[in-house]
Amino acid sequence: MPGIDVHWYDQEKSIQIVTYEPDWTWEDFHVGYRLSFEAISAQDHPIVIIHDNPRTLPKGSAFSHLNASRQNMPANVILSLVVYPGTNALTTTGREILKIFIKVSDKGQPLSQVVDSFEEALRLARERLKQIAG
Repeated sequence: MPGIDVHWYDQEKSIQIVTYEPDWTWEDFHVGYRLSFEAISAQDHPIVIIHDNPRTLPKGSAFSHLNASRQNMPANVILSLVVYPGTNALTTTGREILKIFIKVSDKGQPLSQVVDSFEEALRLARERLKQIAG
């Protein structure tokens, strides 16, 4: 799919990677999260989603688009990590928008987090899955 790629990181299908191309749109986002959630809903175990490389946000209200996906997120998603390095004014602004959305939408139940690198996201994903497994 142009703009966004959804795939499993591991054979167990416990970590899903959503990769954003530089020219992704909100339309791509909606198609992507539907594909993502269909694949996740087919699993009966905890899942971590890593959103990799959404370096810029498309024009339009990020809150309405992100909220639509948040409201439809499958119950077995235990953590959603967004790799969003804040290296310049534009990416720092986008990162702060995401942090505000997460704070408002998580409602005291921390589910989402913005991280600086894919490696950090992968480490946190593995830690959370290990915690859940006991």
